[in-house]
Amino acid sequence: MRVGTFNIGAMQSQLNGKNKKKVLENVNRIIFDAVRDARLHMMSLCELGGYKEGFQAAGICPRTLPVLNPKFGAKLSITQNYMTCWNFQSCATEADASQPGFKKLRDLGVFVLHHVTEPQLVIEVFSFNNQVKLIKGNLHIRIPTGVNVTRAVRIRLTSQALNQMDLCAKQEQDRYNDASQHSRYNDASQPIVLLLVGDTNLKRSGGEEAVQPIQAKSDSSWESSWHVHSTVKGLGGDIAYVKGANATLVEISVGASYEFRGVRNDDHDAFGLELCCYGRPAVYDGAIQPVVATTMAEKAALKEAAEEKARQEQRCTEMRHQALEQQTKLQ
Repeated sequence: MRVGTFNIGAMQSQLNGKNKKKVLENVNRIIFDAVRDARLHMMSLCELGGYKEGFQAAGICPRTLPVLNPKFGAKLSITQNYMTCWNFQSCATEADASQPGFKKLRDLGVFVLHHVTEPQLVIEVFSFNNQVKLIKGNLHIRIPTGVNVTRAVRIRLTSQALNQMDLCAKQEQDRYNDASQHSRYNDASQPIVLLLVGDTNLKRSGGEEAVQPIQAKSDSSWESSWHVHSTVKGLGGDIAYVKGANATLVEISVGASYEFRGVRNDDHDAFGLELCCYGRPAVYDGAIQPVVATTMAEKAALKEAAEEKARQEQRCTEMRHQALEQQTKLQ
C-alpha cells in the first residue's frame, strides 16, 4: 500500500483571502500530481489552514476540488486542518482502477498532547483490501511565534504520540483476542500497521531519538519496532514513523525542492512510502476466501502445457536455422 504525506503550510487567511481560488487550484494539483506520479492509494495533508481551523472554518467544501469529486470515487475525511483522501479512480489508469484500495473502518479520535501549544494528533483506522489494518496518525507540532518549543520538547511530544498509537494498536488487537467482538468487527484478525505522518518539526536524527524510549527491547525487526523514514533532501519535519511493515521511500515532485512548490514557498517536500507486510487472506462479507490447492490433474495439465510450449519453441528454432542454411546456399 502506498501512502503519501505533505505539510501544505497554508495559512487560514489564504483560504479566506482574495487568492482563495488559486490556493484551492494548488491544493488540487498537489493531491493530483502526488497520486498520479507516485500511484498512491492515500494522501495525507496537514496544516491545511490555521490551527484547529481549516476548510470547515473557511466554509469550503472539499468536494469542490476536481480530484475529490465524488463521481470519481475518491473518499476523504477532514478534521480541523488535517485532511486524508484515498481511492483516487480519477487519477488512475485503466490498469490501476481495479487495484486494491482502502476502506475507512473508524475514527479513534483527536488526542491533545501535553504541552502549552496543545498539538492535535488525529488517529484513524483503515483496512487495505480487507487484508491488513492501517492505523494512521496525523500530527503537526507547531512552533508559534514567541513560544519556545525546544528540540527536546518536540522529541518528547513525538514519543507521546507514538505511545498513543501503540495504545490504539493494543485496543485493536484486543478486538481479536475477544472472541465476542468477532461478529461485530470482521476486521479483528487483520494484522496491524502503524503510520505516523504530518510534521513533528524534527529531522531524521531527532525522529530516531523519539522512538528510542519506546522500542521493543528484545526485538528490533521492522515488524515490532518503530522505524523512521525521511525524504532525499531531509528537510525538517519531512519524516514518517512506521511500525509493522517494511517501508520504501516514494519520491513526489512537489515541495521546496521542486519546481512546483505547492500553496506557498514553505520548507517542506511531499513524499510517499510503499508499505509491505504480511496480510491475511482477503475477507468479503465476513467470510475468508479459501485458497484452493492445485489438484493432481491440474498439475499434470500445467506440466503438459509447459512441455508443449517447449516443443513449439524448439520447432521454431529449428525452422529459423533451416531458413538461414537455405539463404546461405542460395548466396
